[in-house]
Formats: sequence, C-alpha cells, structure tokens
Amino acid sequence: NQPKNLNSSKKQKLSLVDATIDTTVAAFEWKELFSKAKAEAPLCSGHLEAAVKRKVAKSGANQGRHFWCCARGMGNWPADKNSRCNYFEFAKDGAQGYISEEKL
Repeated sequence: NQPKNLNSSKKQKLSLVDATIDTTVAAFEWKELFSKAKAEAPLCSGHLEAAVKRKVAKSGANQGRHFWCCARGMGNWPADKNSRCNYFEFAKDGAQGYISEEKL
C-alpha cells in the first residue's frame, strides 16, 4: 500500500504508524465490546460495582434461570468489605426461566 519511491526509513515509519493504528482500533473495539456488557449489568448494592450474570445449576423450580450477583469472591460479608456482598436479583427481559408478572 506504500509508494515504491520511499526510502526504507520512511517505509519503516509508515509500517509503525499502520501497526499503531491497527492496535488502537483493536483496543477501541475491545473496550466498546466490554463496555456494552457492563452497561447492561446492574450494580451490586454493597460495592456499587457491575454484577455478574450466573445461572442456577441446582435442580428445582429455578434450575436454568439466570440471576445477577456480586462479582467479588466469597468471604465473610459484611465484616470483610472485599468479599461478595449479599446482592442477588433474578434476571429479567427474556432470561431463561423468567416469567413476567403479566403472565402470572
């Protein structure tokens, strides 16, 4: 894509610019992808951080149903403020197992 009459030093600089642009574009696209995922996640009540979406594995009426909970690791909440808080909320808007109140 580069003109043939450029010396090798200028060609190297152009290659570096192209690589920098490619890296910048890729970083922007990844950032945009992850920001969309965080935008739909509710904030946990204990830390005000994005919650994680999980799925009930235990057999029973809620098996397969999605829910939101604190993203932090297990611990002794509230004594250990760095551990998972008690935030829990079943997912809405078409999540597997979700029954809207209109259908009840």
